[in-house]
Amino acid sequence: MVTIGQIMDAAVPQRASDIHIAPGGPVRIRVDGKLVPMGNYIMSHEEVEAICIELSSETKYDTMRKIGEVDEGWSYK
Repeated sequence: MVTIGQIMDAAVPQRASDIHIAPGGPVRIRVDGKLVPMGNYIMSHEEVEAICIELSSETKYDTMRKIGEVDEGWSYK
Protein backbone atom coordinates (compact mmCIF):
# COMPACT_ATOMS: atom_id res chain seq x y z
CA MET A 1 0.00 0.00 0.00
CA VAL A 2 1.33 3.42 -0.99
CA THR A 3 1.31 6.11 1.70
CA ILE A 4 1.03 9.87 1.37
CA GLY A 5 4.53 10.14 2.85
CA GLN A 6 5.95 8.01 0.04
CA ILE A 7 4.07 10.04 -2.55
CA MET A 8 5.29 13.35 -1.11
CA ASP A 9 8.86 12.07 -0.76
CA ALA A 10 8.83 11.22 -4.47
CA ALA A 11 7.01 14.39 -5.59
CA VAL A 12 9.18 16.98 -3.81
CA PRO A 13 12.43 16.25 -5.72
CA GLN A 14 10.46 16.58 -8.97
CA ARG A 15 9.40 20.11 -7.90
CA ALA A 16 5.71 19.18 -7.86
CA SER A 17 3.40 22.02 -6.92
CA ASP A 18 0.31 19.79 -6.69
CA ILE A 19 -0.49 16.13 -6.18
CA HIS A 20 -3.65 14.61 -7.65
CA ILE A 21 -4.80 11.26 -6.30
CA ALA A 22 -7.75 9.26 -7.60
CA PRO A 23 -8.59 5.56 -7.56
CA GLY A 24 -8.09 3.62 -10.78
CA GLY A 25 -5.19 5.69 -12.07
CA PRO A 26 -1.66 6.73 -11.25
CA VAL A 27 -0.81 9.57 -8.89
CA ARG A 28 -0.42 12.73 -10.98
CA ILE A 29 1.75 15.70 -10.09
CA ARG A 30 1.84 19.21 -11.47
CA VAL A 31 5.35 20.22 -12.55
CA ASP A 32 5.94 23.54 -14.32
CA GLY A 33 2.20 23.88 -14.90
CA LYS A 34 1.80 20.46 -16.52
CA LEU A 35 -0.03 17.52 -14.98
CA VAL A 36 2.08 14.37 -15.41
CA PRO A 37 1.71 10.80 -14.12
CA MET A 38 4.09 9.81 -11.37
CA GLY A 39 4.95 6.33 -12.58
CA ASN A 40 2.46 3.73 -13.70
CA TYR A 41 1.28 2.34 -10.35
CA ILE A 42 -2.55 2.32 -10.26
CA MET A 43 -4.02 3.53 -6.98
CA SER A 44 -6.76 1.35 -5.50
CA HIS A 45 -9.93 2.72 -3.95
CA GLU A 46 -8.72 1.47 -0.55
CA GLU A 47 -5.37 3.26 -0.84
CA VAL A 48 -7.00 6.55 -1.85
CA GLU A 49 -9.56 6.28 0.91
CA ALA A 50 -6.84 5.58 3.51
CA ILE A 51 -4.93 8.68 2.38
CA CYS A 52 -8.08 10.81 2.52
CA ILE A 53 -8.90 9.60 6.02
CA GLU A 54 -5.33 10.28 7.17
CA LEU A 55 -5.19 13.82 5.78
CA SER A 56 -8.74 15.13 6.02
CA SER A 57 -10.83 16.44 8.84
CA GLU A 58 -14.06 14.55 9.45
CA THR A 59 -16.02 17.36 7.76
CA LYS A 60 -13.81 17.35 4.65
CA TYR A 61 -13.92 13.56 4.47
CA ASP A 62 -17.73 13.61 4.65
CA THR A 63 -17.78 16.18 1.83
CA MET A 64 -15.50 13.98 -0.27
CA ARG A 65 -17.78 10.98 0.30
CA LYS A 66 -20.85 13.01 -0.72
CA ILE A 67 -19.54 14.77 -3.85
CA GLY A 68 -16.63 12.51 -4.82
CA GLU A 69 -13.79 14.99 -4.50
CA VAL A 70 -12.16 17.45 -2.15
CA ASP A 71 -9.53 20.12 -2.59
CA GLU A 72 -7.07 20.60 0.26
CA GLY A 73 -3.62 22.03 0.75
CA TRP A 74 -0.66 21.12 2.97
CA SER A 75 2.93 22.17 3.38
CA TYR A 76 5.74 19.65 3.30
CA LYS A 77 9.07 20.12 5.06
